[in-house]
Amino acid sequence: MFKTVTLVSLLLFGIISASVFAETQEAESEEEYVVVPVNISLVPAISTQGRKRIKTINYFKVNVIAGYSDKVQGVALGVVDITGEDVVGLEANVVNVVGGNLSGVQPGVVNVTIGDSKGVQLGVTNFIGTDQSGLQAGVVNYATKLKGLQLGVVNVAEEADGVPIGLVSIVLKGGQTHGQTWIDEQGIVNFAFIHGSKTVYNIYTAGIDVTGEFWTAGLGLGVHIPIGSVFLNIEGIVSGLASVDASDVKGFWNRERFYIGYSPLKRLSIIGGLSFNYFRSEEGEDFTLSSYGFDFGDGTNQIWPGFFIGIQF
Repeated sequence: MFKTVTLVSLLLFGIISASVFAETQEAESEEEYVVVPVNISLVPAISTQGRKRIKTINYFKVNVIAGYSDKVQGVALGVVDITGEDVVGLEANVVNVVGGNLSGVQPGVVNVTIGDSKGVQLGVTNFIGTDQSGLQAGVVNYATKLKGLQLGVVNVAEEADGVPIGLVSIVLKGGQTHGQTWIDEQGIVNFAFIHGSKTVYNIYTAGIDVTGEFWTAGLGLGVHIPIGSVFLNIEGIVSGLASVDASDVKGFWNRERFYIGYSPLKRLSIIGGLSFNYFRSEEGEDFTLSSYGFDFGDGTNQIWPGFFIGIQF
């Protein structure tokens, strides 16, 4: 009787041990990657790599509708591509989603990288969840921490040590936001709003001449170079001029400004510098902006050097 009980106990122990060992081996194997060189996918559940409980690496992936793999080391083409971890290479789909890091090129309509990107995103909407050390070029670009270059209509970054260039560039932390007002050699009183990263910013301007004859509105791009308690700014601004009642457009004004700022107080700076100006009057308009500028092109074009002084706050 005792021997029978002992044999049954040993048998049960062996079955339980074998079951635990099998589950452990399966769990360990799930952490290993299986190379599936070519993966053609209709949808993630219907693909040439099957539905095995394994982590896969694809060298070449075609997503007829949508496809999934854990890593791509090569090329992924199609409509919707979802890569659970990293992409090294080219991911060119209508929608690209990377759960890890991107080291390559990601062209598409919507591009999403949850991790870091040391590559290039080209699309309508680009998103990077952590550090962006490469290039984002699109209509709307977002990066948690911008270390590279953003080119777009709207650029957004939580933090920015890189360069955002666009119509609107928003840096939520660590950027710069200022207001400016100045008067120039033509007697035009200008107001401006500056916003961007520590080094590159957008500037939006409006102004009116002291006689009340016309007003201006423009936008541009600037570079900020801090030097202790002073700073150097270099800007290019394109503006339109119109009569005060907006009944007619006078012309278009291009300004390149070079100026120094000094901060006697923490939130107040005195600014002053030089400008190079080009003005083109509208056809049929008998209007010149500068009284001493050099006229050319039948009097419709003017260039002249200028100066200005003002404050930044």
